[in-house]
Amino acid sequence: MAAASDSVRGMINESLDRIDKLENKWMLYTVNPYSMAYDDALEAFKAKMKEQEEEDKAESLVLSLAMIALSLCGGGILTAAFGSAVLKTITVDAATKIICNNNMERAFKAAHFIATNKTASFIAGKVWDEAESKATAFVSDKIKSGLSQNAASFPSTTRFQSMTSFKMSKTLEQFIREAKDKASDLITGLRDNNNIGDMEGLQQLSKIEKGSFFNPPTKNVDDGTLGEDLELAFYMNLILNSDYLETYERYTRRVTDGLGSSIEYALRAHKSDLTELPSSPNYPKRISGEQDVLYNKVGGKLRERMNELYKKKLRTKDGILDGKINDRTMLDAERTIDILASNSIKKRIETVVE
Repeated sequence: MAAASDSVRGMINESLDRIDKLENKWMLYTVNPYSMAYDDALEAFKAKMKEQEEEDKAESLVLSLAMIALSLCGGGILTAAFGSAVLKTITVDAATKIICNNNMERAFKAAHFIATNKTASFIAGKVWDEAESKATAFVSDKIKSGLSQNAASFPSTTRFQSMTSFKMSKTLEQFIREAKDKASDLITGLRDNNNIGDMEGLQQLSKIEKGSFFNPPTKNVDDGTLGEDLELAFYMNLILNSDYLETYERYTRRVTDGLGSSIEYALRAHKSDLTELPSSPNYPKRISGEQDVLYNKVGGKLRERMNELYKKKLRTKDGILDGKINDRTMLDAERTIDILASNSIKKRIETVVE
């Protein structure tokens, strides 16, 4: 097969020259506004928790809240940078992990991601799928290794120990810069492969340019409501993590009244965390005398703020929580997070052309 002509090599070089502008758009329209919205939401949430005198609890929730925020915002950089890697490398509460899994997978589908490696798909698009099936010879083993979603290739995806708003911003920024470097390697490999002719070179370039990195958002991901959306999701997550299972063990004990003694039956309670969302068919049921699903209390100041955001977002006259949490509250909280995720993805995800 003849090598690509100078004109086709020129077109490939033009694609390489665009990479700096692509990076700028990702920073301008996604990384910076998203990070600022996350900061606004996080600080508002922590301030309200402090008013309720639960500041320590707010600090312990920061990593969990970061994962919720990332899962709700949509696909592209956010899911590629954090989606697959984070759930394998950190431990978060069960409800958060399930929500992140569900919402991120929805985001991947919305962005037309079909490969397992979300980072490689973000950069290379359909070329990655073909490279995985060995149908694309120009993607060398070195390039494939560089595209893999691992700590060696993308060290930014490993910094999850304390996801402050500053670290969130810098991690996303670093991921984009790393992706830019890998994208440049990919296109350079295409340009310099002497076994690729004009037709195949143009076809492969077209496939690469349909990948997410080459299609950054063209407007700000924050339409003015993202910060409040994220803050509301934090409160919904707080509700979803309020439940616990109490099981009862029946035992006998000897009692005495001063005149004699006798045996009576009593119940001993055991408390354990729940690992299922309330809509799951595996969510435990109440069984009289054996087990019950109970809920931790959410303070009045927190209820006031979450109800304010809930009524504003869902355009309802009633808040989500006016008294104690119950099974209906739990389902409403799960449904609200699903609404937030769907709306965020529909409004904010970049368009990837098939």
